[in-house]
Amino acid sequence: MRSQAVLGGLAAVALAAALTACGGGGGKKADPAPPPDRGPVCSGTAPADGLHVLRGGSVPLPDGSGLFVAFPGSPAGTTADGTTRTATLTVAEPPVGPTQQTVKVRPGGEVTLRGHAYTVAQICTYRVVLLPRAAADRTAAAAKPAALTSVAAGKDQTALRALCFSTDPAARAARTADLPAPGRPLVLGVHRPHDTAAGLMAVATYADPAGGTAGLDVYCAGTTVAKYLALRAGDTVEIGGVLLSVGPLTSGTAVTLTAREA
Repeated sequence: MRSQAVLGGLAAVALAAALTACGGGGGKKADPAPPPDRGPVCSGTAPADGLHVLRGGSVPLPDGSGLFVAFPGSPAGTTADGTTRTATLTVAEPPVGPTQQTVKVRPGGEVTLRGHAYTVAQICTYRVVLLPRAAADRTAAAAKPAALTSVAAGKDQTALRALCFSTDPAARAARTADLPAPGRPLVLGVHRPHDTAAGLMAVATYADPAGGTAGLDVYCAGTTVAKYLALRAGDTVEIGGVLLSVGPLTSGTAVTLTAREA
């Protein structure tokens, strides 16, 4: 009799949980699906010498603090009202140290990160572009890399970071050298990394044709540069300063990206 009582109690608990999940029995109803992004895709204009903080990734602050500014990849990381976009940025120690600062930013506004001022030049679904206001910070952000390939940089972390993140024109050119020109495709096999001479690694983490979504991670100098979740056909991503559009998801083994004009 006791075993029957226990089984009956477990069944009751399971039934109650099911009713709650369905909104029955007076329980709380499941939250509705988030509304579609109202756009625009981008607000503001990105200057050539801005810091590109990509969705789900981070970049080192040029102030020498060793801290990184990140653009969280969750749906709450950016919002849009049909006219403009806002974004949330965090400052933390790499790679996943405790968050030291969280701020919400708007295009054209100014934000102070660890005592240093930046103009929020642009906010997109896929990135936030910051422009250091102080000349010293702009100079530090544009530090010339000691080497233009990761092989030449070797294990010199300073050289690798400059190659990966510097706004210097030579560094930008090195990052785009192994990426397609506008109109050309980049086919990423799922879990088959695409490496570049500048040290970038892009990998499609999954492709789900049935659900119409895919994932993409980008790494450089031991840093997660971007983590794009739930991408759909037509979405824009950025790799090494190159903008690419996600193609139709027709296979579970590869994701096709097509480079486009910035």
